[in-house]
Amino acid sequence: MNILPILLLPLSWIYGSIVWLRNRCYDLKMLSVKRVAAPVISVGNITAGGTGKTPFVEMLIRMLTQRGEKIAMISRGYRRTTSGTVIVSDGVALRESVERSGDEPFQIARKFPHVYVIVDEQRARGAQLAVDKFGPDVIVLDDGFQHRPLHRDLDIVLMEGDGPLSSLRLLPAGVQREPLSALIRADLLAVSSVSGGTVHVQELQRVTKAPVIKVHRKAQKLVALARDREMELSKARGKACIAFCGIGNPGSFRRTLDEIGVEVREFIVFPDHHAYTALDLRGIVESVESNNPDIVLMTEKDAVVWQSSIQRTLSLLQMSYYLEIEMEIIEGAELLQLALDGVLKEAA
Repeated sequence: MNILPILLLPLSWIYGSIVWLRNRCYDLKMLSVKRVAAPVISVGNITAGGTGKTPFVEMLIRMLTQRGEKIAMISRGYRRTTSGTVIVSDGVALRESVERSGDEPFQIARKFPHVYVIVDEQRARGAQLAVDKFGPDVIVLDDGFQHRPLHRDLDIVLMEGDGPLSSLRLLPAGVQREPLSALIRADLLAVSSVSGGTVHVQELQRVTKAPVIKVHRKAQKLVALARDREMELSKARGKACIAFCGIGNPGSFRRTLDEIGVEVREFIVFPDHHAYTALDLRGIVESVESNNPDIVLMTEKDAVVWQSSIQRTLSLLQMSYYLEIEMEIIEGAELLQLALDGVLKEAA
């Protein structure tokens, strides 16, 4: 039995009190909230770790693009080497490196060159810059549920639906950033099940009246790092691989590898948003030498950081692929469309 979470409970109570007081100050308008001249759609969660925010943001960008909207995305740029406001993409070309941008904003900017991507720890400031400089029709706020200084017109909260919600604890004893009661601020819940377990929608609806959609992360294809080449998932079945990741939920990546049918000879886990070093590269090379895999697999988020690290190791580069994941809505797509309609029509 792991007693560490129990020992950390007093710190969780202190943390929870601080979170409650901060939220109460915003609720009572004792702390100011900035509005900008564009509707803001926030995608966030109430837990630390991976709930599929980036695939959901990418899905949202595709939907907004199909509607003909001019989009800016604002992010904190977690673990970047810079501070302050940085324009990652001006809607035409990348302007910054992954190190100066943060891995997830860089991934979005590379994948959607028409989107203005700005990182700023003060996201209200970043949003104002986006409006002043680019005049977007809509702003997508990445990981924004706890960032209350910026007014949002639609708050979408992602939740993992596996396991009872009563088992969750606040940081640092658990993974919750806020108590479940914070979900009262949500306008829409997107609930996923990564292990095939029961999605506890009814339990969520006892906490919030927000509509619920059900989503699923689906593997699409393998993309080669060395050049613009793709591998269909069916062709990867049975291939021996070593795999690694530095994401919030490595278990979901491991399960996806099992689903596509590769033979995983070694699975290496790094911390979330890991900045890969020469020592990490050496360890991967040694794993390749000892396991003799057909391919090396990683997540797309890892690839944007890893790619620059392995340019000098040609043999490893040529056998490396990342798994492209897309979010799909399996129930309630019309609810998201209606929510977008309300936000965008009101702004028109």
